[in-house]
Amino acid sequence: MEKKAYRKNSRIIYREEGEGAFLFNPVDGNLKYLNRSAKEIFNLLDPVRESRHIVASFCGEHPEIGEDRIRKDVDLLLNQLAENRFIECIDIDSTQSDA
Repeated sequence: MEKKAYRKNSRIIYREEGEGAFLFNPVDGNLKYLNRSAKEIFNLLDPVRESRHIVASFCGEHPEIGEDRIRKDVDLLLNQLAENRFIECIDIDSTQSDA
């Protein structure tokens, strides 16, 4: 069974600014600012991670937010970052899903 996981695009330039960070893709010139929460989520993508692992980790750090809200926000951010090629979505088999 294939599952989706995410990893940082190795070509992206990452720069922390204050509590957030900027992502720059030199291939297409795309620039994105990440707020503090988005920066935390982005940094959880090292190594390759499934969204469920990111949600679990973020819930552990921020239990006051609630798992449903975190899951929606994580999925939205990952989709936006993947669409803009700041991260890559990859298929993994179930034997590698504990990444």
